[in-house]
Amino acid sequence: NFRATEYIVENGINSYFTWHDDLSWYPHGRDVSYDSQNALHIITAILYWLFGANTSLYDFTIIIPVIFGSVTTFFVFLLVRIIAGTSAGMLSSLLFSVSLPIIFRGTLGWFKSEPLGLCLGILSVYLFLSGIKNEKSNLSFLRFIMGGILLSIAISAWGGIQFFVIPIAIFI
Repeated sequence: NFRATEYIVENGINSYFTWHDDLSWYPHGRDVSYDSQNALHIITAILYWLFGANTSLYDFTIIIPVIFGSVTTFFVFLLVRIIAGTSAGMLSSLLFSVSLPIIFRGTLGWFKSEPLGLCLGILSVYLFLSGIKNEKSNLSFLRFIMGGILLSIAISAWGGIQFFVIPIAIFI
């Protein structure tokens, strides 16, 4: 993941989609954009271009899962608040923030796709449910569209997003 993000930072997004990496999967190499979590690499490269001013890409990729995990805690609050109220939202975001599996897989320097996928998945479910609860049709439609866009980006970011897609599809 780091190497693919580094390639985007050094060569641009367009070259990423034509990159055939001869240094991995010996002897034939690998078409990286075909079988990778593209959204993780592209979003991290864009965020690095925007906010990575005086830091190395390596340090930035160590910190980015912590940032996504922190933002996800807020989205958990929003999601549970719309379902069960503010107190339940606060409790669930607290439990999410101290959950050991979440901490081990996302916030201890692993530059993997779970933190981004969880962040986008929880936000898209929140937008979907808030669109259903909202009485204003224009705003609801906008929330459905944004939730769908974020969910499609999340599909490209993390394989585990199916645990968000399947319940939404069954609901619809």
